[in-house]
Amino acid sequence: GLAVLAALCAGNRVGGLMVYGLLTCLPMLLLFLVSTLVQPLMFGVEINTDHLEYCWPLAQMTGEEYVDIVTNWPDPYQDAVVQSITPNVRSFVYLGVCAGLGALAVILAGQMYRRRQLECAGELLSVKWLNPLFLVLYALAFGTLCQLLVSLFGDDNLNISLFVGIVLGYYTGLMLLQRQVNVFKLKTVPAAIGLCAAVLVPLMLLGLDVPGIIREVPEENRIVSVSIGSPNDSGAGFTTESREDIAKLRAVHEVQVQSWEDWRSRNLSPLSILESTHNRNLISADAYDTAVFVRLTYKLTDGSTLRRSYRVPVDTEAGQACKAFLAQPENMLGVSSREELLRQSIDFVDSYIYDGYGSHYVAQEDMPGLLNALYDDCEAGKLLPGVFMPGDRSVLYSVSIAPRGNDINIWLYIFDNGTETEQYLKTHLRHNAGGE
Repeated sequence: GLAVLAALCAGNRVGGLMVYGLLTCLPMLLLFLVSTLVQPLMFGVEINTDHLEYCWPLAQMTGEEYVDIVTNWPDPYQDAVVQSITPNVRSFVYLGVCAGLGALAVILAGQMYRRRQLECAGELLSVKWLNPLFLVLYALAFGTLCQLLVSLFGDDNLNISLFVGIVLGYYTGLMLLQRQVNVFKLKTVPAAIGLCAAVLVPLMLLGLDVPGIIREVPEENRIVSVSIGSPNDSGAGFTTESREDIAKLRAVHEVQVQSWEDWRSRNLSPLSILESTHNRNLISADAYDTAVFVRLTYKLTDGSTLRRSYRVPVDTEAGQACKAFLAQPENMLGVSSREELLRQSIDFVDSYIYDGYGSHYVAQEDMPGLLNALYDDCEAGKLLPGVFMPGDRSVLYSVSIAPRGNDINIWLYIFDNGTETEQYLKTHLRHNAGGE
């Protein structure tokens, strides 16, 4: 459908290919710009780009899962057993929507063909009013491509390549539309500058946080509850409605915002404003390597939610506060009591532990002891999810506990000397020799 529409919009083969390329690749280019330019400027803010991926049908349709397969592992040493195979309704609905849009594009192309003028043959585009729109989109796409190449083969913070690419795209687009090389005229300069300004100004406003998104910390009386978790771990997260806990987590949020404001006040040059505000630029390399990655999710009185993600140095007061919350059994083990954990122990299969020297496991009869040790260390605040990676340990235990008939794994990095879990593993680990 898009190919037919592109062919009818163009006056020659080159135009048809270029229009088709723009129509199909614009969502991908927009997704790249958001992820490489906008997201790095929004310190702590997570931008959901899932809806943009659905605007790229070619990639989305080929990557869709059209059937849901449910499996389980009755025996950890055997292959998984398929329980059921059911159609994925959402994927087929998306496929139908794409087919409908394709048919609509063909109908639109047919209407354009009826109104097509013969003298447009040979022109880049057959519809004159599309020339300005094509020029703008082509220039932006050309600039994005330049930024993409620089990020792949050079410094991904060199955002000036985007604006160089926009200027080059603007003038090469004029050459294609006017079918001549002599397009470098004084009257074309304001349009090229205006196009760059239309991209630069919003990025500068975001970099300075003029909208106040980065600085937003909800007032305590507006907060119903706060959830703290880590975006990269399998923990269930810890949610609290305690006013004392909310005050502590809100203080962590304020400290992160203040660190951004201090960094921004020292970096106000135009290039610095467009620089990524990733945590690597705000804290030292050593602190970054041993920092804990936290996600705060506020539930507010008006029914809305506010989510922020930060990497907090663990040797700070804010880091210790985060560690105390993240180590709670509700987050680490997904249970609220020791009894609940032990009741589930009969559903656990062998736990495989990788300690840097090979695969090990804890036998079924030793599982209750391991679960008790894990719960004790969680209550004492000695364990953290797998995103916490200390750099001073030669042996790092990575524990995966897989409930029978369930795909959920709990990954823990155990590094504190003297923890109950580590002492238990030292005496109860069994070596898994060749999968036997």
